[in-house]
Amino acid sequence: MGSPFIRLQNQCGLGVLDAALIDKQLRLLPSFPPGSTVCDGSDASENVRIIVSGLAYRCRMTPEGGRHISAFLLPGDACDVSTLYIRSSGHSVVAASRCEAAIIPCRTLMRLVDDHPTIMRAMWILSLLDEAMVREMAFGMGRQNAQGRMARLFCILHARHDQVGVPSTGTSRSPSRKSSSATRWACRLGS
Repeated sequence: MGSPFIRLQNQCGLGVLDAALIDKQLRLLPSFPPGSTVCDGSDASENVRIIVSGLAYRCRMTPEGGRHISAFLLPGDACDVSTLYIRSSGHSVVAASRCEAAIIPCRTLMRLVDDHPTIMRAMWILSLLDEAMVREMAFGMGRQNAQGRMARLFCILHARHDQVGVPSTGTSRSPSRKSSSATRWACRLGS
């Protein structure tokens, strides 16, 4: 499997050797079809799941049966890194397109974090970036009309694809399959 850690390397300072240490411990899961649950936040987990390919989203179910999406996950994103310290994350991750994910046991990742300061720093930065993404989604999406929210969503997905080195237009496997001109239009509209 190719290393899913491009985001950790580009944004969090994770070195190639540290990425290889984590990569050796990953076990690839069977692929997830669109709409299927990659991880259920109500269950206590002994593993951290990492998206290897495809697009997924983090969500919570509302009491009325609706779904509130708080983040989109791309290759290299951890679905439930909070399970290192809190056994139940409180949110689910659902495949938006066909997804592949891998797992690493929490115990193993904790040992790597304890033994390798650069891995610990990268995981800390990753959690801060994820937190910032949730705040951006909540703030930006809540203050705009439907057209502005869609524009902002396209901009966020475009920027996230760039972060992990995955094409966001043309050859994208995301469900939207928007052209680059539509993405540029949406970014202008949302700003």
